[in-house]
Amino acid sequence: MKSLDQTTIRRGVLFDVAVITALACFFCLFRLGAWSFGDGDQTTHSKVVQEMVYSGDWWNPTNAGVPYYNKPPLKMWMVATIVSLFGETNFIYRSIDGTAG
Repeated sequence: MKSLDQTTIRRGVLFDVAVITALACFFCLFRLGAWSFGDGDQTTHSKVVQEMVYSGDWWNPTNAGVPYYNKPPLKMWMVATIVSLFGETNFIYRSIDGTAG
């Protein structure tokens, strides 16, 4: 029997990792911004992020002017940072969720 050398094994593993990563990115990010928001938590969190960005007050999250402390703000801060840099789109508001997937 012929033994495989370490270089061949490493290339095979790297190829497998690259394929799995590409598939994961495709399934997590495909059509991420294609439809608009409905009602629910996603809409609420987007409104909180909008208010953070527009008001500049990132320490006291609000929803329609009412303090909103139902969720830890780390994700909202991350999304607010991206929205500040790239503007507002459905894809941008969902990019952290898609990337985390």
